[in-house]
Amino acid sequence: MPDPESSYDIAVIVDKPCWKAPASQWETLIQPVVLETLRQSLWKSSAEINILLSDNVAVHELNKKFRGIDKPTNVLSFPSLEADEISSYRKEKTKDTIILGDIVLAFETLQQESLEQNILFEHHVKHLIVHGVLHLLGYDHQKEEDAINMESLEVSILSTLNIPNPYKEHDKYHDHD
Repeated sequence: MPDPESSYDIAVIVDKPCWKAPASQWETLIQPVVLETLRQSLWKSSAEINILLSDNVAVHELNKKFRGIDKPTNVLSFPSLEADEISSYRKEKTKDTIILGDIVLAFETLQQESLEQNILFEHHVKHLIVHGVLHLLGYDHQKEEDAINMESLEVSILSTLNIPNPYKEHDKYHDHD
């Protein structure tokens, strides 16, 4: 856990039946990923994050409405705080629970990417959860330096979770068993 004295409310909501398994099974997969991401990003305060497991139709609508992009995508992050607010919370632990925001995943896009890249679906989900949480924590990849920093942290977190580097071209985290 990032901080033994902090509490973390990580809600996983299965919004669409395409996710098949119940929310409790996805929570078991996703919660350790969120906690490791918070730990490695040095988050100290209590936090709340909502993760919505949805489909391409819903994500397409959200992407169009909030980003002006008329197509589905694999993950969307909706931070509750501005980057400067996050930075001040990162420097000093607060007694309040900080609502970091929401993450939405699109099942069909994740499934298609997993098949195209020949990677395990669960590994891809974990990678995009890490990616989404980092966006909630103020990381971005708009500038090359920021992208390198964010990808490096993603690779470190995924390595701790026994998931190979998703950015390594010739070995896209295949199942080696």
